[in-house]
Amino acid sequence: MTRTTWTRLWSPGAPVGDALLAARMRASLAIWRPAADEDRRAKIAIATLAPRFTMMGLARLRALVAHGRTIHRDHIAGCIVECGTWRGGSLALVDWTMRDQHDPRKLWAFDSFEGLPPPGERDPHAAHRSFHEGWCAARPDEVRRAVLATGGDPARLSIVQGWLSDTLPRADTGPIALLTIDVDWYDSVRCVLHNLYDRVAEGGVIHFDDYGCWHGCDTAVHEFLHDRGASSDGLRRVGRHGAWMRKPR
Repeated sequence: MTRTTWTRLWSPGAPVGDALLAARMRASLAIWRPAADEDRRAKIAIATLAPRFTMMGLARLRALVAHGRTIHRDHIAGCIVECGTWRGGSLALVDWTMRDQHDPRKLWAFDSFEGLPPPGERDPHAAHRSFHEGWCAARPDEVRRAVLATGGDPARLSIVQGWLSDTLPRADTGPIALLTIDVDWYDSVRCVLHNLYDRVAEGGVIHFDDYGCWHGCDTAVHEFLHDRGASSDGLRRVGRHGAWMRKPR
């Protein structure tokens, strides 16, 4: 069996991949015993969305809930933007978090809905060996269903389909309070940061889902921050494959 064939089998959307995601999430949720009522509500929302609509592990999903609470608490103005949306579960979870605080926000979902683009020359050899066309492909209607699953209103949702290099420069998002970047490869991460970093409000949150997973993502983050004269010391790790930062004020 080739590496590409194996990757196709365990990728989300394939029976083996979906079964692995479901088993991992069931185990994680069984261990988590929230004491606060707001965390018990969050657990129900996460269980509703994962793993059907999101590949994120529990630590990163809980971090997104915390980010939503932070921007509400600190009165950070702006919308919620996710680049690399897949089936929309993580975006729907942030939407639920904001509505739970009576602070609904405009949602933006950016994705090719054709799967990941091929990795580039700055991405590791393992990414090139594993890549296949249609990896992480989804459909826009799945994103709408994810928002509906926790009682959200798809009317607040703008889905922008296409490659990020084409769609992001033209998208009129306005100020961004929370930006989630889940695009895996070096060039894609740099594209998102180049186009959207300046739109993130001071004190807003930027969440990187593939940090620590794909070296190209890590390199893109560090290089961009260095180019802007910003320190990467503000990055906070989340689990094995995530990190986040607040935009300096």
